[in-house]
Amino acid sequence: MNKKITATHERVDDIPAIIAHLKKMRVAAFLDNHFPPNGNWQGLSLGKTTVVWLAFLLSEGDHRLYRVEPWGKAHQRTLSRCLGSEVKPRDLTDDRLATTLDYLSVAERWAAFERALNPSVLRVYDLQGRVVRVDTTTASASSRLRIGVGDFGNCWDTSKHKEVSHEQEVCSPAVG
Repeated sequence: MNKKITATHERVDDIPAIIAHLKKMRVAAFLDNHFPPNGNWQGLSLGKTTVVWLAFLLSEGDHRLYRVEPWGKAHQRTLSRCLGSEVKPRDLTDDRLATTLDYLSVAERWAAFERALNPSVLRVYDLQGRVVRVDTTTASASSRLRIGVGDFGNCWDTSKHKEVSHEQEVCSPAVG
């Protein structure tokens, strides 16, 4: 019994968790339905290409297109297993991603896509007779990035930092 065993090593990091969440949301299927590419598109579908790209963005925190292809090559086995489709480096070239952006830039298709996606992402509850409690807090932040939530102002103790205001709402049972 002299079987030669070959082992490969590939870091998976947070990629399976990100892709599993996007699959649960059915992002690839909704994108494929609402943003169909032309007949020349080959390889990984537009939806699955976008899912891999989103996994890259969320995992690496990097928005540069040219970095996706080498990352995809380094994680090819993980991506292929997570998606159930073979992911090839040519599916993730910067030209391919730019073409994906062109397809996704058709504004008229987004409303239908969002209507299809929202039921798998949002839940609406009937909160009749409930009390909503609102709590606000502040935190010091050194970032200049505007995240679109909360207000920014100068921190009371130093001018180097900005102060971020955050608001949280919590539903409570009716108080009688």
